[in-house]
Amino acid sequence: MLSEGLGSQLIWLLMLVLVSLLFFWALASLLFKGWDFSWQDIVALYLDGGNFAGKGEHDLFRLIVTLFGLLLFSTLLISVFNNLFDNIVDAVRNGRRRYNLRDHVLILGAGKELLPILENLRLNYPAKTDIVIMTSSDAACLKERLSLEIGDSAFVSRLYFYQGERNVYQGLKSACAHKSSVIFIIGEDGEENHDSCNMESQKVISALCEEQALKGREKTPASIKCYVCLDSDTAIDVVQYDKSPVSTPRLLTDYIGSSDTAVEQLLVHSDFLPVLKEESSRYSHIVIIGCGEIADRVGIVAAHLSHYPRYSDGTMRKTLISFIGEGMRPWMNHLVSQKSNLFELCHYSYISPEGEIESIEPDERYGDFLDLEWEFIDADETSPMVRSYLSDCASSEQQAVSIVVCYDSQSRNEDALVHLPFELKDCKKGVFVQRRSEILLKAASCSMFGEVMLFGPGSDGYQNNFFPLRCQDGMKVNDIYEKAYGSGRDSQTAWYSICEAHKLSSIYCYEAIGLKKKCFEADTDAMKLYECEHRRWMAGVLLLGYRAMTPEEIERTRAEGKVKEMKAQFRHVDIVPFEDLPKEEQDKDKVLLDELL
Repeated sequence: MLSEGLGSQLIWLLMLVLVSLLFFWALASLLFKGWDFSWQDIVALYLDGGNFAGKGEHDLFRLIVTLFGLLLFSTLLISVFNNLFDNIVDAVRNGRRRYNLRDHVLILGAGKELLPILENLRLNYPAKTDIVIMTSSDAACLKERLSLEIGDSAFVSRLYFYQGERNVYQGLKSACAHKSSVIFIIGEDGEENHDSCNMESQKVISALCEEQALKGREKTPASIKCYVCLDSDTAIDVVQYDKSPVSTPRLLTDYIGSSDTAVEQLLVHSDFLPVLKEESSRYSHIVIIGCGEIADRVGIVAAHLSHYPRYSDGTMRKTLISFIGEGMRPWMNHLVSQKSNLFELCHYSYISPEGEIESIEPDERYGDFLDLEWEFIDADETSPMVRSYLSDCASSEQQAVSIVVCYDSQSRNEDALVHLPFELKDCKKGVFVQRRSEILLKAASCSMFGEVMLFGPGSDGYQNNFFPLRCQDGMKVNDIYEKAYGSGRDSQTAWYSICEAHKLSSIYCYEAIGLKKKCFEADTDAMKLYECEHRRWMAGVLLLGYRAMTPEEIERTRAEGKVKEMKAQFRHVDIVPFEDLPKEEQDKDKVLLDELL
């Protein structure tokens, strides 16, 4: 008891001293009735052994009291204080110490997003803002690692490190989650139950905030911004399918696909995607080398964004998205089944390791009106068949080829880039980096490999694509809809009153504007611009879970006035060519783009 705790041992020592004082005083009163042995004498012997000198009466008893005083009040007191300070230092070092903070930034987890988040906070947040990191790993090791990686000792000294589980009520309460201003729920790398744990953490925090509000602990409860990172497509899809808003007045929540921020760094915040104007005869061909989590998200985000003007003769210009990797058949089947609503309206093909092509056409019940095509090539980038294929693509006058190298292994990405066919030198190449790579930095600066863009947590500028900034982009689009069709709510209320699918649709709408500005001339017929936006919107809603309807189903639904009812069942009557839309639906694209552009 006297060696543990952060202060309780002092209470135990005080109780022990008081009990011993009372004992010796009572004993002296019984043994030496004729002698004035007051409690002050006992205390004097306790406090200072020098008081043992004097009368010479009852020396044995007085010696015993003095020795007890030296033991309890001197020796043990010093020992207890030493233990106390050691325990406090150890508690801080190991993340067990908690502080009663308010309006702080709380980061739950120490995964791959942590360093970019901290870099952005270091550059853009006020210096007085308290920042708390709660991790289930070793807090002391985390602090040491961040000190080396950030290289700003003054900033690291401002950080509070807690050790704890992010989905445990008491731990979140002790971290003052309900008093924070911003919460980032990112989790730990390599967790089997990562996304479920993050979602559970948001749920627990929401309950904690509501409980504190009901208890009246906060006179003026503030709204806490909460950003929840999800890794898997499955979790992202489930969140998108939920039609009800996840936010509460006390906890304003946004779900973030953690891989999307890396992919958008390349496809949105750089000039990676080709600029193709109406008079151009080329089409965009995005070649994705690798099949894994990042490759999946590159393809999905590219499908959201890569939409261009029609050719000058009015013919549809389609973007081709190709995946290259060994064992492609099961990976293709997984992606096609996961996004079946989109693929049943698209051309896609499977190319075997022997070069045999298996083509699938759009479902004839709906028609062929999407501007996306897909290829799945079952071989790695070193096979002669793939090398010949890539060389032919690079030399084609019709294709604007962009290469994305995104294996899950960084060393594999380094090797793949270095050994691409020489004919691809003039093609833009994006390479995913999980951590800083001097090899790829050297390759990017070497003329041998042409234009190389690095993206991901290990690249410079990754921290600039900050979660709140991404949501602010979506809010700008939602504000336009709110102004035109809403009830006049303020920007924040309107944003957190819609479901996650509508949020994501607004985000991609805004992120696609930059490419539209580059591809359409100032004097372009506005209807062509609106038509292009409608094609982007169709790809988006299909990827967000909606399904097309046949012309007969659309006609019957409109006649019966069941459009909203069908939307609730994820069937959408507006997934049709632009010219087949009712005028009021065409005007929605006009209202949006006229304002944004």
